[in-house]
Amino acid sequence: MKQKRPPFPEKLSFAKSKKFTMGIELELQLIDPKTLDLSPCSPAILKRLAPDLQNIKHELFQSMIEINTQTRENVGDLEQDLRASAAQLTEYTAAEGIAVTAAGTHPTALYRDRKLFPDERYERLYERHRWFLRRMMVFGIHFHVGVPTKEECVSLHNQLLYFLHHLLALSASSPFWQSEDTGLTSARISVYESLPTAGHAYTLKHWAHFESMLKALYRAGSIESEKDIWWDLRPRPHYGTLEIRICDAIPSLTKVAAIAAYVHCICLHLEELRKRGKKKPLPPDWFVRENKWRAARFGLEAEVISDIKGKTIGIRDEIAQTLHKLKSVMKSLGYENYFKCLNSMLTGETYYEKQRRILRETGNLRAIVAENLAEFESELHQHPAVRAVSEN
Repeated sequence: MKQKRPPFPEKLSFAKSKKFTMGIELELQLIDPKTLDLSPCSPAILKRLAPDLQNIKHELFQSMIEINTQTRENVGDLEQDLRASAAQLTEYTAAEGIAVTAAGTHPTALYRDRKLFPDERYERLYERHRWFLRRMMVFGIHFHVGVPTKEECVSLHNQLLYFLHHLLALSASSPFWQSEDTGLTSARISVYESLPTAGHAYTLKHWAHFESMLKALYRAGSIESEKDIWWDLRPRPHYGTLEIRICDAIPSLTKVAAIAAYVHCICLHLEELRKRGKKKPLPPDWFVRENKWRAARFGLEAEVISDIKGKTIGIRDEIAQTLHKLKSVMKSLGYENYFKCLNSMLTGETYYEKQRRILRETGNLRAIVAENLAEFESELHQHPAVRAVSEN
C-alpha cells in the first residue's frame, strides 16, 4: 500500500531565530576497527544511547550517525558542544566495539552493501530515487546560521553563494570512491548532485519565489516537505536558519570549528555591507556552479572565476583576501586562533593530498581510514582552540 505524504502547509512559517547564532551538524562514519570498513551498527548504538540521547541522531544509512550542537552565539561554544557530543558517542560506540571518524567518503566501501536506517521517510525516498539514493553513502558538515526574517534569509542566501566554493575547497576530503581515485578533491559533492533536489543552490528573487518553488515540487510529487531540498545552501523555515551543506566531513573538530568561524565572520561582514548599501548583485547560476566544480575538481589548487566577465584568481589568494577583509570581525569575536588554523589549512597539506600520499606510501587504501580514525581520536582529547570572548 502506497504511504500517504504529509500535507504541505499553505504558508511556510519562519521560526524566530536570533541573528547569526549558529549550529553545527557533523555526519560521522561508523567503522569496524578490525576490517576498517563501514559497520551497519547505528540502530544498536542509538538503542544503547536512548536514555541519554540529546545531540546524536540517526542518518540515512546504518553505517553513519550525526552529532550536532546547541544553538550558540560563539564558535568557541559550538566547538565545546561538538566535542561533548563526540565524546558521548564514542563512549557508546566503544562498548559496541566500533570506532568513529569523519571524511567526505569512505575510500573503499561499496554503496551496494549499505543498509538503510529503518525509517518510513527513508523508505519513501528510496522508493522515489532508487539507485541514486543508494549511492548517498557520503558524509558532510552542515552549518546553520540564524536569521530573524524570511527576507533576511533570502538576502543572506544570495550573498553567501559567492563564498560556497571556499568552504568546499577548505574541507575537500573525498578523492576516493569505491577504491577508485576519482581525480576530484571532493567526490562527495558530485555524488550528491545526482539527486534532482540536491546539489546546486539556486539564486532566490524573494521569499515567495522559494515558497512557490517548494509548493510546485510538492504538487509534482518531487518532495514531501522542505526537508527534501538538499541544496548546498538552503533556507530552513522550521528552524529559522540558513543551512550551509556544501562541506565534506573532516576528522579534525578544530578545523570544523575554524570553518564555522569563517562562515560566522563572512555573515557578519555581509550584514555590514548590506547596511551600507553595498550588497553584490545576484550571481549568475553558471558562475556559482562553475566555481563549485573547480573547487570539487582542484580544491585549493583551483583557479576560480572572480567576476562575470571571466576574470580568474587562485582560490588560495581569494580566500586569503577574504580573511584579510574579515580581520576586524575576527578580532571582535576572539577568533584569532581559528584564523591561524584557517591560514595553516591554506598553506599546509590538504586532506585530499594527505589521502593520496598515504596511498602512495602504503599502497593500501584502508591505511587512509586508519589515519582518519587516529586523527579523530587524537582531536577528541584536545581542548577547544578558542574560548568564547564574553561569557555574560
